Amino acid sequence: MRKNRVIATILFVVMAVQAFAVTSVAKSLTELDSSVPFVAIFKSGSYGEYLQTYARAAASEDVINIDVTKYSDSENVRVTDFEGKTNVLMTEDVGFVEFTIEVPSTGLYGLGCSYYPVEGKGVAIERAITVNGESPYSEARTAALDRIFVDDVDWKNVSEADADGILSGYFVEDLNGNQIRPIAKERRMWIEDSYFRDSTGSYDGALQFYLEKGTNVIRLTSTREPVAISELFLYGVQESVSYTEFLAENGEYLISGDQLIAKIQAEYPSAKSDPSVY
Repeated sequence: MRKNRVIATILFVVMAVQAFAVTSVAKSLTELDSSVPFVAIFKSGSYGEYLQTYARAAASEDVINIDVTKYSDSENVRVTDFEGKTNVLMTEDVGFVEFTIEVPSTGLYGLGCSYYPVEGKGVAIERAITVNGESPYSEARTAALDRIFVDDVDWKNVSEADADGILSGYFVEDLNGNQIRPIAKERRMWIEDSYFRDSTGSYDGALQFYLEKGTNVIRLTSTREPVAISELFLYGVQESVSYTEFLAENGEYLISGDQLIAKIQAEYPSAKSDPSVY
């Protein structure tokens, strides 16, 4: 009996300590100062950490057009006429091209381009981007450009959309009436005024690079897939306005629900950046 009382006493003490600890933590959480801003912690060498480092740097208002025919160094590239355009920079899945540019003002710049996805393995195009001989962050080693895919549909058998946006005949059905997803095929075309993005999808929008005023050297090294580039430019990536700000600026165009013009079903994409999207 005495042994049982000792065990019970020990258990009571342990439970009391745990309860006190939980109460103390809960109290400390409720007493946190909400005025202290939350600061995200990013992996060392990541794009997130890079943006934090240059958080005070403004997006440049300059647009710097880079002549793709005037590279300062290269390997396995050539300039030619291609798909209706002249002076196109053809890059393979192995090689690099380097440009020496004059930057008029210090700031953050996105790297934009107009490009044509040349036939390859059908995966995203990737380039390692270095600035003045250094990779600024890990995501810059696999900066990506999208390919464009469309569903391979026999449009002769597809009817016009009804009031709900449904297209009869878009999907082939099996013997049990189940819809079969169409095979996606690549649509090769010029993609204008695009930008290099994070291949992992962890960050939205164009990857940005901090450039000092003066001479800078930017190198694009092929890591995956060939691509034709007709235009290359640096530009300031402006922040998107919030939905509230957008409504304030465009309130005069608001319409009620009964004025809805049409319904568009998301299962009928006109184009997509990945064949697996459905």
